Amino acid sequence: METVLDDLNRPNYVTSPGDPRQLFIVEQRGRVLLAERASVEEPWQKRGTFLDIGDRVIHPGNNDLQSNEQGLLGLAFHPRYAENGLFYVYYTRLDDDPERAGDIVIEEYQRAAAEQADPASARLVLELDKESASHNGGWLAFGPDGYLYIATGDGTRGFRSQNINNRAGKILRVDPLDPDGPGPAQYTAPPDNPYIEDGDELVWTSGLRNPFRASHDRLTGDLWIGDVGRLVYEEIDHALAPDAGKGLDYGWWLCEGEEPFRGTPDDCGPPPNTSDRPILQYAHPVEEGTPNCAVAGGYVYRGTLQPALYGRYFFGDYCSGRIWSISTDHSLADPLPRAVDSGGYIVSFGEDADGELYAVDLRGRILRVVEQ
Repeated sequence: METVLDDLNRPNYVTSPGDPRQLFIVEQRGRVLLAERASVEEPWQKRGTFLDIGDRVIHPGNNDLQSNEQGLLGLAFHPRYAENGLFYVYYTRLDDDPERAGDIVIEEYQRAAAEQADPASARLVLELDKESASHNGGWLAFGPDGYLYIATGDGTRGFRSQNINNRAGKILRVDPLDPDGPGPAQYTAPPDNPYIEDGDELVWTSGLRNPFRASHDRLTGDLWIGDVGRLVYEEIDHALAPDAGKGLDYGWWLCEGEEPFRGTPDDCGPPPNTSDRPILQYAHPVEEGTPNCAVAGGYVYRGTLQPALYGRYFFGDYCSGRIWSISTDHSLADPLPRAVDSGGYIVSFGEDADGELYAVDLRGRILRVVEQ
């Protein structure tokens, strides 16, 4: 791992709009920062604040690294960002009304200039009622199909993950550009979403606990989900393109990993069963050192600077700071490979425009993944 940026304030995500000279860093307290470089050979340099919505966002104190799951959690640039200047954020709302405070908000913003967003351009796309300060999900990204994917947690009420009429514990799929949506929010459900007729119109994938980070493989379109466990197991789920998760149920709260939680052996374990199984699970205890506690889903490396890493999926653990990589055909029967110790709180991963891979340390660093 190689530190490329530091002295950040609780960074929790990093992404690019497709310009190899720009990298955007999400800070949990409500800012999106811009880093730039003159060329791929030059180091990243912080250029200032692209967007500051700290006055809209419930966020933790600076010293709370262990418990708070609220704040500005996700950022996604529209596939035609270079033309339309649109991007989307995922945050938990700050509000004087206790019934609204902590609700999840998806908003659209407009670029004002190359290095500055227009904070007055906010347009509500979607809002979700909070159930808890925890398990808020937070991943937001456009898929290969051009639709916006949104990962929501179960709000600590796991039974909702199995309810396809409820948007908690799910991956949602939305067309955010269509202005004919219901109520004050403006979105449309893509017509091929799986539960248009017999469930919630936005639900794409169900049976998740807290899919805080996920990704689409930029080469294949496969969907990869890191789902945070409860008592014993963290899990990685993998859904193949072209459907990439459509109508799949990953089993929570009937199963934790491949073990029954509130369900039975018929719900979990190897086929035949009634839910889709993870391709990998790992336990919280370790023989020595800091225990694992929460998976941070990552990406399949598709860059060019680290050829030995090409085609491997990277993920990490928040508490232990360990980072692993696996082949894309990994299965539950395969052993967990040896980890790399990042020395930080790994809260997410991200890609630049060229597919180079970065890990985010909540203590203030952006790390580039490099060959060891």
